[in-house]
Amino acid sequence: MEMYFFQPEEWDRIYLNGCRHYDIDIHPIEERRHMKIGWSFIFLFVFYQSLYIPCLFAIWKHTKQSCYKLIFFIGITDCLCLFVNAFFTGYFSITGQVFCSNPHLNYWVGLTGTFLWVIESSADLILAFNRCVEVTSPNVGDLLFKGNRTWYWLIPVSLYSLYFSYFTKPVTFSGLFVCYFFNPHAGYIEDFGESTYHNNLHSFHNMLIFFGVSGLYVVFVAVMVTKFFTFRGISTLSLAQRMTFFQVLAISFFNGYAAGLYVYLQFVRVTQFLMYTATYSWTTAHGLPGLIYIALNKTIRDDCIRMFKGKFKLNDKHSSTSNARISTSNARITPAITRTSVAELENTKE
Repeated sequence: MEMYFFQPEEWDRIYLNGCRHYDIDIHPIEERRHMKIGWSFIFLFVFYQSLYIPCLFAIWKHTKQSCYKLIFFIGITDCLCLFVNAFFTGYFSITGQVFCSNPHLNYWVGLTGTFLWVIESSADLILAFNRCVEVTSPNVGDLLFKGNRTWYWLIPVSLYSLYFSYFTKPVTFSGLFVCYFFNPHAGYIEDFGESTYHNNLHSFHNMLIFFGVSGLYVVFVAVMVTKFFTFRGISTLSLAQRMTFFQVLAISFFNGYAAGLYVYLQFVRVTQFLMYTATYSWTTAHGLPGLIYIALNKTIRDDCIRMFKGKFKLNDKHSSTSNARISTSNARITPAITRTSVAELENTKE
């Protein structure tokens, strides 16, 4: 972003100059357009958002708990990121766009997606740490996360993400491969193994997410196994705590998988299928939590059901009130018609 605003000549040299050296139609539109895949991303956007947004309203009611504060924050970033990795991915795939088709839009979509990925995955790492600490040592968990202290953890996460998106190169979309690359001219100008477009901080960040989340859960499992044998199999965790842990574990798994896969893409030539897998995995990492909450979190699921039931009851009540008003109006009109009819009969008799 810094280059875009304050070094326009450098941005032009790195991004736009390449567009002057080739015609995007050397790969015809038929190669760049992927209708079925594009519509599948649009479907995923609608499906994931329709599940996730009601969950956010339910989650907000429980933000007195530290983990729900983090889950709510992650949920906001997830829903925003779905506009990039689901909606715009679908739109670009359907229209067959590559970077030079619309460089400024493609750049900003990629920049937004990069920022949201970094802030979401960083917050997810904090969430994994929170779950491990609170489950293994509640007193330490209270010391670190009680009350507004949870929000304070998100300040360095936000600053780090802003720095990341401001000073480093974002990913850009290629309709040729239905995938995001740091090289905006992927498929036109060879850049594999060179450093012109490579984002070293992004690779470091993704490896940190992959190994950080994995390491936290290895430590957690080790502690829980120790407790299990120490207390002779007696579980010290409630069902709600165990289910929350499994939800966070599932969310972290998909984040770690997407992070590791994109690091792999930067250093190894891969098949088209693996590129599709990387793009779908990024979308899944941000969209699947809504489905996980509804499936595994009874509190959130029950709140969502109550919200929908309340809405339907409100609609039924509104409908009944409207019918009552109509009936009352008819009752007022009917006597007038009757009186008119009687008067007409008397005139006829005369």
